[in-house]
Amino acid sequence: MADLAQLCIDITERYSLIVASNRGPVEYRSAENGELIPRHTSGGVVNAFGALPTGTDFTWVSSALGEADRRALGTDGMSKISHPMPQFSGGIRFVKPSRRVYHKYYNIICNPLLWFLHHYMWNTPYSPNIDSTVHDAWASGYRQVNESFVSEIVDEIDNSPKSPLVMLHDYHLYLCSGRLRDLRPDVVIQHYIHVPWPEARYWNLLPSEIITEILVSLCKSDVVGFQTSSDSRNFLATIELSDLAATIDWKDQSVTIDGHRCNVKVYPMGINTAEVMAISQSRRVLERQTSLLELSSEIAVVRIDRAEPSKNVVRSLKAYEILLRDHEELRTRVTFLAFIVPSRSHIRQYQRYVEEIHQEINRINTTYQTSGWTPVLAFVENNYLQAVAAMTFYDVLLVNTITEGTNLIALEGPIVNQRDGVTVLSTTSGVYPRLKEGVISVSPTDLQGTSEAIAQAIALSPPQKEAKQRLLRDVIERTSLANWLSDQFTDLLNI
Repeated sequence: MADLAQLCIDITERYSLIVASNRGPVEYRSAENGELIPRHTSGGVVNAFGALPTGTDFTWVSSALGEADRRALGTDGMSKISHPMPQFSGGIRFVKPSRRVYHKYYNIICNPLLWFLHHYMWNTPYSPNIDSTVHDAWASGYRQVNESFVSEIVDEIDNSPKSPLVMLHDYHLYLCSGRLRDLRPDVVIQHYIHVPWPEARYWNLLPSEIITEILVSLCKSDVVGFQTSSDSRNFLATIELSDLAATIDWKDQSVTIDGHRCNVKVYPMGINTAEVMAISQSRRVLERQTSLLELSSEIAVVRIDRAEPSKNVVRSLKAYEILLRDHEELRTRVTFLAFIVPSRSHIRQYQRYVEEIHQEINRINTTYQTSGWTPVLAFVENNYLQAVAAMTFYDVLLVNTITEGTNLIALEGPIVNQRDGVTVLSTTSGVYPRLKEGVISVSPTDLQGTSEAIAQAIALSPPQKEAKQRLLRDVIERTSLANWLSDQFTDLLNI
């Protein structure tokens, strides 16, 4: 594999690199004196591009998520902020739709409509109900914000001396490729989709005109990238099942529409292993590790997730309850540490799910708690350092998600864990194809099977645990973020 640093030099010598996503690497907050202070954000896309070598020159186009972001560009016509902070060496552009338009785009179409689609979260006898409100949000919200992204990208292209390379990210920007191709036929476009691509017939729950608009736009990219080969096959099958006049080459994984060939690629996202290790050894993490160890019993079962239905937290708690019921010898010896990050709290289904999580925790603790032992300890907050601290000492890492693009916890845990802890991983996780040889696999809906998998993980001999840990670390280090970016840049240089 080519060196990432050299690939970045090659890319930026040939192209003006433009990255676009709904959430960008920098957001501003207003201090009490009115001063605007930039803050480096986190998240999958931002963290991924953090693996680029320092000094890589590129522009990031993202949504202005608050009033401070809108103010940052000022009123003097400035369209781009160069090098806003030391952690980010590129320039940023903000897309600034009205709050009403952004609400339609994000709170009606992106979440929940598209997010629920990609994660099979609809209760189809009852939802979705695509009424005039949704149709209006698509036309005057989602489509309009995508047009605004395209306008900013084209403005950046027009002010760049080199040929453009645009890297679009995720389900928020499905209509950008098509419009960009119409306006700038020579632009090289890659669209990477971080979420799972559901099977073809599930897409038919959406109106055909919305499906067609998404597919036509994506196929005007030069490369569409996915996390897994299952996602790429589902994408091609969705096109095959549609009414598009498309030629699909299943062997070469490509689709041609109106003479334009789009290559469909698989780029499993990894992590920055060196960075995660450094964080795990930091003073603040070690302090939190000491505090958590004082709370935990002899055996620690850890799960770390956002509080959303696709993460399957409630079933993991039910499986743990079965473990306590069936294995009396483990009572008082094992603690379930649940680190739950609040997520999308404006969506009713998420609010209800958080309530169910708390109800399940309270029920287990009420049933089994003793004077010196609490079966489940819950930490409901966004505290990454605390989560890393827990990953260093788990005996069992439980990741029983229903469906997802990737799972950073399943990748970070084996890298930082100091106990040769065992991962219990659902077969529907986006990282399962990579990690399956080093984990104990479960179906996300099998409560009894998940309970037995936890018991099995606890009972493994030290050499068995060490072997699984070593295997996972080898795989994770081979599929790092640097490799993820290198593979993409290599393919883009060959277009």
